Order: sequence, then C-alpha cells, then structure tokens
Amino acid sequence: MAPLSLSPSSLLLYETLTLTSLMRRNSRWASGSAVARSLSRPELAGEMGLRRGNSGLGGSGSSGSVRKDKGLEREEEAVAYEALVRLREEVEGEEDLSSFTAVTILGPFLTLLTSPRTPGPLTSVVLSSLTKFLTYRLFAPTPLAVSQLVAAVTHCKFESSDSTSDEVVLAKILEVMKEIVCGPTGDYMRDEEVCAIVETGLSMCCQMRLSEMLRRMAERTMQAIIGKIFEKLSSMEPNEDAFVTLDGIGTPNPEAGGLRMAAPDPRGEDILAQDRVIASVNGVADDKSTKEQAPEEESTAPVDEEEELHISFRQYALPSISEILRVIISLLNPFDQQHTDSMRLIAMGILNVALEVGGEQIGRFPELRIMVEDGLCKHLFQIARSDNPTMLSASLRTISTVFDTLRPYLKLQQELFVSFLLDRLIRPLPFASAVAAKPTLRKSEVERELDYATWDSENAPSALTNGGSMTPQSTGASANAPIKLNERVSKDIAHGEARDLMFEVVSIFARGKTFMPDLFINYDCNVECEDLFDRLVRFLCRGVFPSHSGGHYMQDNSQLLALDTVLTFVSHMGNRLDLPTNTPTGEEANLPSPVDLLASKGDKAILREGALRFKEKPKEGLRFLEENGVIYFDPERPRNESLAMFLKTTPGLDKKALGEYLARPDQNELLVAFLRQFDFRDKFVHDALRDLLETFRLPGESQQIDRITEAFADIYFAADPPEVKSTTAVYVLAFSVIMLNTDLHNPQNIKNRMSFEDYKRNLRGVNEGSDFSPDYLKTVYDEIKKREIVMPEEHHGQLGFEYAWKELLRRARTSGFYLSSNSGVYDKLLFVVSWRPLISSIGYAFTHFQDESMIQRVITGFRQCANLANRFEMPEAFDYIITTLSKISGLTQGASIPDVFPSATVEGQKVTVSPLSIRFGTNFKAQLAAVVLFTITNNTGVCIREGWVDLFEIYQTLFVHSLLPSSMLAMEEFLSGDTAIPLRPKSQAQYASDRRADGGLLSTLSSYLLSPYGTADGLGRDINEEDIENTLCTVDCIASCKVDEVYSQMFVMASEAKLNALSALLSLLQKNTFEKIKIRTSPSTPGRETPTPSGNHRSQLPYEASTALLLEILFSLSVRSEEVLPTTWSQIFDLLTRLLMSSQALSILLTERAVVGFLKLLTVIAKIPNLKDQVLLSFDLLRQLPPPVINALAEQIAVGVDRLVRDNPGLIETGTDWNLVFALLTTTINVEEGAKVAMDLTRTLIAQEDGKDRLTEENFIAVVEMLESFANVSGGGMSMMNTGQMSTESSHARGMQAVELLREVQERIPGLMKKSSLPEAEAWEVFWLPLLMSTASECVNSNRPIRQYAVGSLQRSLLAPQILENPTVDLSIIFDRVLFPTLDELLKPQVFRRDASEGGMEETRLRFCGLLSRIFLHYLVEVEGRLGMGRLTELWMKVLGYMDRFMHSGRRDQMFEAVPESLKNVLLVMHASGFLVPPFEKERSEVQALLWDSTFERIDTFLPNLKTELFPVPPPPPTTTEVVEEKAKQADLKEG
Repeated sequence: MAPLSLSPSSLLLYETLTLTSLMRRNSRWASGSAVARSLSRPELAGEMGLRRGNSGLGGSGSSGSVRKDKGLEREEEAVAYEALVRLREEVEGEEDLSSFTAVTILGPFLTLLTSPRTPGPLTSVVLSSLTKFLTYRLFAPTPLAVSQLVAAVTHCKFESSDSTSDEVVLAKILEVMKEIVCGPTGDYMRDEEVCAIVETGLSMCCQMRLSEMLRRMAERTMQAIIGKIFEKLSSMEPNEDAFVTLDGIGTPNPEAGGLRMAAPDPRGEDILAQDRVIASVNGVADDKSTKEQAPEEESTAPVDEEEELHISFRQYALPSISEILRVIISLLNPFDQQHTDSMRLIAMGILNVALEVGGEQIGRFPELRIMVEDGLCKHLFQIARSDNPTMLSASLRTISTVFDTLRPYLKLQQELFVSFLLDRLIRPLPFASAVAAKPTLRKSEVERELDYATWDSENAPSALTNGGSMTPQSTGASANAPIKLNERVSKDIAHGEARDLMFEVVSIFARGKTFMPDLFINYDCNVECEDLFDRLVRFLCRGVFPSHSGGHYMQDNSQLLALDTVLTFVSHMGNRLDLPTNTPTGEEANLPSPVDLLASKGDKAILREGALRFKEKPKEGLRFLEENGVIYFDPERPRNESLAMFLKTTPGLDKKALGEYLARPDQNELLVAFLRQFDFRDKFVHDALRDLLETFRLPGESQQIDRITEAFADIYFAADPPEVKSTTAVYVLAFSVIMLNTDLHNPQNIKNRMSFEDYKRNLRGVNEGSDFSPDYLKTVYDEIKKREIVMPEEHHGQLGFEYAWKELLRRARTSGFYLSSNSGVYDKLLFVVSWRPLISSIGYAFTHFQDESMIQRVITGFRQCANLANRFEMPEAFDYIITTLSKISGLTQGASIPDVFPSATVEGQKVTVSPLSIRFGTNFKAQLAAVVLFTITNNTGVCIREGWVDLFEIYQTLFVHSLLPSSMLAMEEFLSGDTAIPLRPKSQAQYASDRRADGGLLSTLSSYLLSPYGTADGLGRDINEEDIENTLCTVDCIASCKVDEVYSQMFVMASEAKLNALSALLSLLQKNTFEKIKIRTSPSTPGRETPTPSGNHRSQLPYEASTALLLEILFSLSVRSEEVLPTTWSQIFDLLTRLLMSSQALSILLTERAVVGFLKLLTVIAKIPNLKDQVLLSFDLLRQLPPPVINALAEQIAVGVDRLVRDNPGLIETGTDWNLVFALLTTTINVEEGAKVAMDLTRTLIAQEDGKDRLTEENFIAVVEMLESFANVSGGGMSMMNTGQMSTESSHARGMQAVELLREVQERIPGLMKKSSLPEAEAWEVFWLPLLMSTASECVNSNRPIRQYAVGSLQRSLLAPQILENPTVDLSIIFDRVLFPTLDELLKPQVFRRDASEGGMEETRLRFCGLLSRIFLHYLVEVEGRLGMGRLTELWMKVLGYMDRFMHSGRRDQMFEAVPESLKNVLLVMHASGFLVPPFEKERSEVQALLWDSTFERIDTFLPNLKTELFPVPPPPPTTTEVVEEKAKQADLKEG
C-alpha cells in the first residue's frame, strides 16, 4: 500500500462531497425534495419550539396513494443523502477518524450500494470510494462492519443503464471484494462471508452474458481471493472446525449441516448473490429482510450489539475452505451438462492458485484431502482425455500442480496418471497394421517391440510372422503386467499438440530430483503396481530416437525434450554420488533397504510369472507358485483356504481364467473356500453378488454359472440374510439378479427392458412358497438399475472407468504411504534397470543431434554414466559405454593390413597421412567421442570387461595408421633389446619349403588389386594442405586422449581387471588368426577338401601388424601379471598352441613374435610353483614346430631356453626334464646362431664353477646326447646342413668340440658315480654306457677328424681302469651295445659312402677292427672270470663273425689283408693265454676243447688255412723201429 499524504478525514470528506455533488446533479435528487428532507431535522424544530409538517421546508405535501409510494421511494433517497450529509458534517473539523467506527464511516456508502434505485454511475463512485477506504486502511475493521460491507458488496443493487457501464460497476465490485479478502478486513470475515464473496466471484466468472474481458478480470480476481483464502491453511491445525462430515467419496454430506454454496449457473439471470440464504455459524439467520434493512438503521445500532457480534465472532476457517473446494471441484465434472468447458477452464485456473498457495497444507486436513484424492483427481483425469488442446493443457497443468503439492497422498492416482500418459504417448509401431489387426495386443508387448526397434535391435526377434500377425517373443514377468485401467494398448495415441503437451508433463515429472527413485520404490517394487519407473525410462529413451525413418538429422521438440529429461535424470544420480553418505537419515531412515526392495521385486516377478502361467494353464501356474513358496507356505493352514485367500487378494490374476478355474467340477471345495473369504453379513443379495463378481469374471457356460451360484447360495444363506428363507431362494434370487443386471444394462436391449413389475412377477413364490416383500425387491431392482454390477475386464469407457476408479480407491486404503528418498541409496537399483536404454539414447543423441549445448550435456551424461557404473561396480554398463563411444569414434573399423601411406613433415614433426587420419580429422564428433572414451577409461580399468575388446581394436587401428604413441610400440627382444613393432616386414619372406619361383609381376599385381587402399578412396592421389591439416587434427586429438596413459595403467590394475583385459586379447587374437585361417583354407566349392595350413603356402596369411601388436600387449601384460597367470595360463597356452601348430599358415614375423613372447612368458611361469611343469610342456610344444619354422627361429628359441635354464636353477630337475630341454635345443643346432647358444649352455653345464658341479646324474645323459647331436650335425647327420644357414667350418669345429667335451665328461664320471645313490653296477650303466655309446656313434661320423678322435677316445675309454678294474661291470654290454652296433653301422654301404675322400671310411673300418681286437684281448681274462667261458665263447663267435664281414666288405687289398693279420694276433694271444689250446697239446679241458672247436669251425668258413698256418699239427711220435731206422740213417750220414 502506498503511503497516504492526505489526512484520512480529508479523504473521507472529499469522497462524501463527491457523492453528494453527484447526487444533486442527478434528476432524482435534483428536485430538492431529497435535499429538503435532509435539511428538515427534528431537532431543529424542537429547538425553535416549532412543529414540522409533511411538506418540509420546500412547501406543502401531497396526498393520495400514488404520492404515498413515491414518497416512500423518495424517503429512501433522502435517507441516503441525509446520511452522507450528516457524515460530512461530523467529519468536518476532525483531524483524526479514530473516534469514528467502521460502521459509521461505511454506513452511508453501503446504503447507496444496496439501494436498487441507485444509478450505475453513482454505484461506481461508491465502489471506488470503498476501494480507497480499504486500500488506505481508512478505518479499523470490525466483524460487524466487515459483515455489512460483504453483504452490501455481494448484494449490490443499482439501476442498469448500458452493458458497458454495468460491467464497469461489476468490475469495481470485483476490485472491492479482492480488497476485502486480501486486506486487513479479511481477518474479520466469517465463513458465510467468504463463501458469499467466492460465490459472487464465481458467478461473474461463469456468466456467459458478460463480456470476455470482465470474465477474465473476474477470473484473475478470484484467483487472488482463493490464493489468500488458502493461505490460511498454513496457520490452521488439523481438526480445527472439523464439523464438516464427509461421506467417504470426497463430497460434504448435506445431512450433516454446514455451509452450502450454489454452483454458478452460466445461463442464470442473477449475477450477484441476491436472495440466497447462507446459514450462520452463530445460529443467526441473515434472511432477505435482514439483508435489506437500511444501512442507516444498521449504522445506528447500539454499540453493545457490535461488541456482542465481536465476542461471538469466529474467523473463517476449514468449513468455508472445504465448501469452496467442493464447489470448484464440482465445476470440473465433465459429465455435468450444466457446466461448460469455459467454466472448467476457470475452475482449473483457480484450483492451480489454491494448490500453489496451500497445496501442501491441504494434505494435513482429511476433509480437504479426500476431495482431492477422489473427486478432483477423477474429474481431472477424465478431462485429460479431451481432444481440446486448451482443456488438455489446463488439465495437465492442474494435475501437475496437484501431484507436486500432494504427491504423498496420491500414490495410486499418480500411478494411474503416469500410466495413462505413457499409454497415450506410446509411439506408433512401424508395423502399425499388425497392431490394428491385433486389438488385444498388450501395451507391454508393444513397448518391447519398440525397444527392439531402438537399442535392442541387434537382439530383436522377428516381429511379424504368419502374414503380419505378431507373436509375443517373451513370456517373462515384465511382459505381463497386472491388469490396470489402461492394460490394453490404447488406440487413441496422442498426436500433434496433445502429444507435445503430455510429453512436457511427463518430462516435468521425470526431471524432479526424487521422482524417478520414488517411482521405483513405490511402484516397481510393489506387487500390486506397474513397473512405472522401467516404463518411463524406456519411454524417454525411445523418445530420443526419431519416430520415423529419415529423421536422423533434424530433431523435433519431443526428441530434445526426451534427451533433456534423460540427461537430467542421469545428472541427479550423478550428483547424489557426491553426497557425504548414501545412508538415509531422518524420515528416510524408515525406508526399506535396497535388499528388501530387491526381494520385493523378485517376489513381484515370481508372482507375475505365476499369473501368466495361471492364465495359460492354471495348474501349471499354481505348481510354479507352490515351488516358489508363494502359496501353501503355512503347513497349519488348509490348502484350499490358503489358495482361496491367495486367489482373492492377489492382483494380476486373469479374472476370466480365475472364474473358469473356480467353476470346474473338481474345484468345488476351493470354490467354497473362496466364497468364505467374503463377509456377507447384513448385505443385500445384490451387494453380496457385486462384491463376489468383482473378483472374477463369471464364466459363460450355464453349468459353470450354476455351480458358482449354488455355492454362493449356501455361503450367503449361512450369513442369515433378511427376507430369505432358504438356500434355494438365495439361488433363484441370485440368478434373477444376474439376469436383471444383464437385461437392464444391455445396450442392445433398450426397448424391452424388464420393469419392476416384471421382475417381481418372476420371483413369485420362490421364497419357500412365499413372495419376497415388494420393498426388498424394489431395493434390489433400483440398485441394479442405478448401478450396474460390472464384471472385470468386461466393460470399458466410462462404466469401466468408474469400476476401475472404485477399485483404485479401495486399493488406496491399503496401499501404504508414498515413500520418497533423495539419498542415493537406491540409485544402484535404478541404474541396474535403466543403464542400457540410457546409454543407448545418449549415444544416439551424441551421434545425430546438432545442438552444441546439448552435445556438451551429452558428454557430461556419458561421464556421469561411467561414474555410476564405476561406483556401482557394473562392468556390463561400463562396457556398453565404451562400445558406444568406440562406434561413434569410428576407430574400431580401420585395423587392416597397412599400406604404405605418404608422410609429411610439419614443424619438424613427421606425420603419416592416411585415409583414416583424414576422415577422423574432419569428424569433430568422432574426435569428441575418442576424447570422452579415453577420459572415462582413465583409472577405471577395473570396471572394464568386454570393453577391452573395443579399446584394443582402437589400438590396432591407431597402430596401423601410425597414430599410436611410440611408447606403446616397443617390443622386448632376447637378442637386441627393445625394438619397435614393425608395421610391415622388411621383405615378405616365406618359409624355405614354401618358396615359389613364380612370384614376380603377377604377385605384385595381385597384391595391388587386393589392397584396401588401391582405389581413390584409399588416398590414391597426392596429398594436399587440407589433408595434412586434417591429419594434424587427428594427431592432436589422439594426443589429447592420452592413449599411452590408459595403456600404462593397464599394467597396474587389480587382478580381476587384468583378467578381463587378457580375456579380450585372447578373443581378438583368435578372431584375427584362426578365423581368418579358416576362411582362407576353407573349400571354395562343395566337396573340395580343405587344405591344411602347413601344406600349402598359398594359404599363408600376410603379416598383420595389428595382430603383432595384440601379441605384444598380451605378453607384456601377462609378464607383469604374475598373480593372474595361474588363472589365465590354460587359455594363453591353448591360444599359443593353436598359433604354433598353425605356424606355417602365419607370417614368419608373426610366428617369431609368438615364440619370443612365449619364451618371455615362460620366464615368469618358471617362478610360479604351480606352473613349473608348464614350462616343460611348452618346451615340448616348441619342439614340435615344423622344421622350417624352427630353423627360422632357432636363435630366439635357443636364447630363450638358455635364459630359462640359467636363471632358474631349480626349474629342470629330473632326467626327463633335461631330456626335454636338450631335445628342444637339438632342434636349433642346425642354425649357426642357435648352435652357438646351445653349445655354450652345454659347455657351461659340463664345466665346474667355484667347485660346484652343474653336470648331475639327472642331466648327464641329456648332455651326452646333446654333444652327440652337435657331432652329428657337423658330420652332416641333420637334414638342414645344406640349407645355407650354417658354415661348414664352424659346424666341424663345434663337432670336434663336442667329442672333446665327451672326453671331459668322462673325466667327471667317477665323481658323479661317487655322488650317486645307485648301485655301482647300475651307476656304471647310467654314466659309462651312454658316454661310450655316444663316442662309438661318432666313429661313423662323416667328418674324418671327428671319427679319428672318436675312435681313439673310445679306445682310451674302454681301456680305462674304471672299467677294467671294476668287477661289477658287465663287460659283455660293451660289446653288445657299444662295439657291435658300431660295427654294424660301419658295415652299412650308406655309412661307408659318407666320406668319399681317399681312405675315407675304409680307414675307420680298419682302425675299428683293430680296436675290436685289442679290446677283446684286454677283456679276455676279465670276461672269462666274470661271465664264464660260455659267455666268452658267445662273444668270441660274434667277434669272428664281424671279422668275417669286415674281411669281405672292403677293398681286397686292405681289409682282406688286415683282418687275417689282426685275427692271427688275437688267436696267438688267446693261445698264449691258455684260452685256445690245440688238441695236440696235453691237458686240455673240455671248455678249452669246446672253444677251440667253435673258433676254428667259424674261422674255417672264411680263413680255412689259418688254423694250419698258426697251429700246425705236430707229427706223431716215432715208433721203436722208426727210431732205430732214423738213428741208423743218421749214423750212415755221419759215416758217409
């Protein structure tokens, strides 16, 4: 209020002067009679001692009836004028009005205001004066004054002139009413006065004959007045003035008394509250006569009357507010024909203000709250179905305000409304014809198909089969929500402006901080409610996608609105992550825990699944529910009773299926138990049937109906109903009610509907021979006629809505409180349900939306989703984010065989210009996606599972296009330290066995034509400045991504994260190798055999640098992840096994990287106790590599094995282990570099260092065999000697070193035998025999120096004292396993031809033959002594056999001569030793005789004269005669 500069008395004086002056100018007062009347004061006559006549000062009076009536009218006019004059006189000279009561000041003005003869202009001036008085607080208000003021304003009377002037008066009345209520006078108003003002204002708002402008003014005034009135609720306490009794359906009960306002009539004649009766709270009636009393008389009322009214005064409170709310709500009834849409719009506008001001307070008053819960929501929801955009907009606005202020009390109403909006906003399916052909399609099925059409398209089943009919693809719980008001798909899908309005409301709701969590808590986890959160999230996410094809680049408003809502929801969850704690406190401490909610949601899913199965097959559904503990869980309760309670109280069961199941003949006991769940006491039969038939749908077959009715009759009659005498009577009466209900409410039977007389006639004598009373039947008939018994799922439209609304109110009594939380404790549950559609919609917006501010929010949304997935430990969501951003970036599609791209140098920086770098540099969104991707993956590797696949694919792409940071390109080498992974091999080498001679021009052309960049799209042109600039943009973007940081963090992640990364690497490697091999080697035509990779060089894959990169990452990560190797080793080993077994189908460079990495990994495996044996398995695997591969990788293999053996002394322990090691090393000695490493390791094992022996019993045989292999290689014993991979000189030198080392090994044998725990004989065989055999094998080496050294070394070894002087040695073994096999080899022609030089192998034969003889002679005595003559004879026979063979095998001039000479020596020695005793010698034993006979029996076969030559038979001794004769001869000679 502006300050008043003028004194109050002056203002009042000016206003009275203005009125009196105006009255004098009016013809009614211009005659002077009124003025004269005002001057003819009785007190003046008394003072002067005169008596006044009727004529007054102006002349004589008149007579007659006409004059009398006119006199009365003029009397009233004079009174009004006189009151004003008197007030002016009293005010003159007064400085202050404090001595004047409000009644005194207002009286004259109110008199004019209520006079019907007051002209309109004068009334307008009076109202202006009143407005000033109220505005400037001219008087102190009192209850009486305010009561009179309200009565005068609301019952204002004036003479009408023209419509414009009249509306000016009405406008000023509105202004005065506003000032009365909104000013200080409002505190002195009673309930009646408030109702009178509101009634007057509503009447002016709704009066259609008034101008639009005035009605709008009246509407704004009423909004201000209602706002002020509802403000009072905040200062009121519940139950204050709670005398208004409600009947439970949201309207005051007229029988309880109280205020009663009349609803405005838009076509009525009265605008103001003319003669309406308003009951007084104080019990005093203000009837018409009271209202029309002259204000002057009222103003002259005694002061004590005013004080009495003040004492009994009671300020307006809940009664008037309740009545006002009731009237406004009644205006919204869409089925009340008296009320127009304009009135409903006005009412909704006023309601908005009331709710905005006092909405939250309304909830504290049950009297008001129940009107909102029932009448207001019901009417508003029905109006929201209007096609009128104005009505729809207003209703949605009001509904939004209702829920914003009273949501805690409108739990089920909100469920209905949100579900209704989603049904109306559901997007038309692409297969709309299928929907039209399938009107019974459930909304959940449609929504599922829409999901398939957006983010789930990769998993979408075929929606249309059998000529366009839709087949449901899921029978899960989510596909079959409980039957609600809008269960079937709404055919009335909103379009155009209506859709936009509804979408905005949904968006406003969903953007609330707690709205989405509250939906989940109150509905999704409630068995009786829909999954509103899930539906809403999916709807909003679908809204981001275009509703029609071709709309990807221009987004409509709904798409932007949907995206904004989605991002706001994500933002709310993200912001709650920053709260100090996610533990609910205060009021939220009573909320259910997430565990309890999950359990409730699980129970809901089970119940829905059971309901679905019950609908299809009731027994199967009940069995499912029993298995899950839903029914029959109480063993003490009868099964039928337990099941009946479940069937009656469980929502979601199909009512038709339930009715049919209960009506089965075998379920009679269940039916009885079901009926006993009802309380039929004191209920009429129609009410009992109504209660019963609302729980299931009555079957259609008469027998089924009969069974249900019969059971009902028994149960109902047991409740002792009035009027009914038997169960039969109940049975007939129940049937009659069902038939009556059908007859009266059948829309096809309008003309021939049953009358009451017909109904009564049909029931004659059925009550045990008597009739039911007419009153009883009349009650039944009227109730059925008035309100139909609605069968579930049978009615739609208004009737169905009424039934469903009744069910909603019934459920609301037991639905519990509306729970709300903003603590974030439930956000994980929300994100689990919604992450896939959220990320999909955000990803789509990122790709297709153009608004930069929205793109910025989308980026924030991605980061917040990543934070949520990270905090809630949801790797599947994090992976989806990575996959989405990877696809947007386009960096997962360029990993292929790299071509040679041009390069350019810019400011000293060399950049490679490739098609990808150009394309990526021009795509700003792709760059943004890449930066966001690597930003969210930084330090969050623990959350990544399958997302590693996308990251590694990006690494591949960047690598082949030379965009990967150099720190990621290093690969560890055994030979030359760290080097860079090559993008392409220096030369496309082939394995030696696979080289072709037809490589030339055709191969070059083929490579060019098959190259992915051989066309113009692949940069087949000169690069320009724009290409370089785009490439620099790409380089800068990749640098901003900090790819190397993410890569380096991979090595320090937790074990679980490393396992995920390794799994992704293994998957990619398998895809890049085996799958490609399979494609390349697959038959091109049916029936053609698939060539093996190792048998056809044409099937060999070209070198792929990206695969090599993956291998390096795999090995690098594995080497640094010792803790996870026990878990992943089997998978890695399987991959490497397959890789190496397919090695000839792969590039040699790739195979090399696999082998090197394998060996590098083995160095870590060797240190893990549980995996040590895997090293040996790996050695065996490497040993099986094809020779060409081994020869190509011999040095790497040898170096790797060498390091493993040297760095892990305890790794190789058993002889088997050493055999595997040297078996692998043996494969590498065909190559110079490999042989060097192997020889060095062997020499190290033989040598003693610091007195420590590395040569042990376990590795002795392996070392000896290794040395033998070296010697064999130098002698050409390996097939690769002539491949050009080893020089002859170095090979021969190594061979000589090997045989020399054998000699050194021999010197170590005594010490080894001393340390051995083996028996001496067994130890001899373990140590000596392998050495001797290896040395003997080198006696046939093609290298002459080696042969010669070996023969000499063997001889020295065989003559060593450790053999000859060891009695435990079985010397025959030396012959059988050392000498004789060597002799066999020497006798072979192919061995003989090994050395074609002069002398060659012939010389070796000669030397070895001599060696045999010498060894036999040296062992002769020992063999006979240790083994006996039999064994000696056996060996001797074999020696003779070999001499025979040697004698006839070589040149006749050498072996033929040498063998007999050698044999002679042996025979002579044996004879000298007493082994060969000729028969002519005396004292020969049988054994000697046997040896002699056997020897020469064998020698005679090839040297028949040798015996005679060596052992001639001496002549027999002469006889006596011969002696005499001989002596005689000798004597004769002497004589002669």
